[in-house]
Amino acid sequence: MAEGIVNQYQCSTNEKPHRLFRVQYDGSMSLQARGNPNFSSDDEFKWAIEAHLNWFNRTPTPFVSTFANRLHAENWARQRSAKRHTVEAVLELDPRQLGPIFSVLGLVQDRCLGVYTELPEHMYRDEYLA
Repeated sequence: MAEGIVNQYQCSTNEKPHRLFRVQYDGSMSLQARGNPNFSSDDEFKWAIEAHLNWFNRTPTPFVSTFANRLHAENWARQRSAKRHTVEAVLELDPRQLGPIFSVLGLVQDRCLGVYTELPEHMYRDEYLA
């Protein structure tokens, strides 16, 4: 079932951006450390997404945030710096090398899944979870 959940919601090859940008800063999870997405139910998957999108949550999720737009990633990096985080790099990634990729916009707009976030759409429009 877990593989079916990932397959149901991940971006198809045609939906994946050609490149993604990741802000690496102190306190962020590295791509190597992230968990392998393994969900036993849609509710567990939904909880992980909502927890990831909740900026007050400090429980690790199996996702890392990436952006399809370099400028968005650079703005995010500046925000992290303003909040006294040390930004190490804005990394350019090849989505084909990352495993399952999920469009945050697609997940939030999926009425069956029912993901809730208080974030305004412009903050996650080009965000992808890897």
